[in-house]
Amino acid sequence: DYQGPSNDQVVIEKKNSNLKYKNVRINPSANRIAYSNNELGRYKIYVYDMEKEEQITIAGGGTRVKGQRVDYDMPLLDWVDDETLGMVYFKRGFLYLSTYNLETRESVDKPLTRFNKVEAFSFNDNGRLAVLSGEIDGNSDIYLISMRRNAIRRITDDIYDDEDPIFIPGTASVIFSSNRPADS
Repeated sequence: DYQGPSNDQVVIEKKNSNLKYKNVRINPSANRIAYSNNELGRYKIYVYDMEKEEQITIAGGGTRVKGQRVDYDMPLLDWVDDETLGMVYFKRGFLYLSTYNLETRESVDKPLTRFNKVEAFSFNDNGRLAVLSGEIDGNSDIYLISMRRNAIRRITDDIYDDEDPIFIPGTASVIFSSNRPADS
């Protein structure tokens, strides 16, 4: 039989029915949890340090709206390493891929102006490359992004929907899901 967590194990206690928690990610050392919440379009990104039992707010944005469709999937989160969190979010109507170092509190924003939407993203082991599933002109394809240079390389270019790319740990290989009728 399932037993819920005890009171001392609860990290988040939801009190508002309009508040949606999404994109929970645990860092490689499993001592920090990053997550976002979204209340009718207004979002915040948090990191909870399990050793210090402290929560900090990393970023926030968006506009609270009523009566309109809200994309609760944004922002997207992934850890670059133990101290650096990667985020994809909208700022002033444009998508950005941003990294934030928790130790130095430095952030680097990379505009993704060519993209209409980003569905998912992931970093390689050394954090120099990101792979993402993005939509440009209605086509969902896989793209490789250099975090050090202003370079974007399209990996797939076809009519099929390509989603959820990740790097295979310890390699430069990428795997993703697709609606292709056969493997390629």
